[in-house]
Amino acid sequence: MVSDNVIYPEWTSFACVLIRRQVFEDIGLLDEEFFMYFEDVDFCKRAREAGWNIIHNPEAHVVHLRGGSSPVKSQAAKKKRLPRYFYESRSRYYHKHFGRFGLFRANIYWHLGWLVAMGRKLFSNSYQPNICEKQWRDIWTNFCNPAAPYIHPDNY
Repeated sequence: MVSDNVIYPEWTSFACVLIRRQVFEDIGLLDEEFFMYFEDVDFCKRAREAGWNIIHNPEAHVVHLRGGSSPVKSQAAKKKRLPRYFYESRSRYYHKHFGRFGLFRANIYWHLGWLVAMGRKLFSNSYQPNICEKQWRDIWTNFCNPAAPYIHPDNY
């Protein structure tokens, strides 16, 4: 969503963010049980639940000269399999905030979206869904134990 006005989104990426000290004093630090991904979404959800607003000001500008902590964005663009830690964090987030049924529901909704994309692909030769081959299976990573410690990529 692009806007010229200040908006109050559900969450913001922590690629560049300013956070008041009082927020940390109220809700604590980022959850260290997330290796990478969803820790910013989790933090913003906890901040909102504590009464804080998430604000996006379009007048603020940041230029990343280098970077990229992981290959997730480029892998997704190439329709290649995302790293395990992405799905571990996804499962942890949904379970933490919505319980096992919420995680199950998120996965089922993903599959419903996949079915819509496959139907669309049947009726349009030019449509190419942005889904990698094994993603239907990967979203179930850690479903049975979503609070399990993440596996560091060096240990795959």
